[in-house]
Amino acid sequence: MMHVARAASMLSPLRPKMGAAIVKGGCVLGVGYNRPGSTHWNQWSRHAETTAILAAGNCQNATLYVYREHGLTGEPMMAKPCKDCAEAISLAGIKRVVYTQ
Repeated sequence: MMHVARAASMLSPLRPKMGAAIVKGGCVLGVGYNRPGSTHWNQWSRHAETTAILAAGNCQNATLYVYREHGLTGEPMMAKPCKDCAEAISLAGIKRVVYTQ
């Protein structure tokens, strides 16, 4: 299901591009991508993981796939969730996280 997270990352206007997909029982519950979080470009951003959680609703026992792509080379990059996203993932009840290395 990493291909779903990669496809979501292509929607991001930011660099690097990040996408996330929440999957349970083979069904995609929600997807998200990083995007500007305010009216001031690059002031701060909404992370792909949290936008996917908001889109999915009930994430209990689901798997989260996170993809990060270098904005210039298109190569996959380390996409380990940050501290705040890790907390949101835990609170949402997501049991497994798979991310690009």
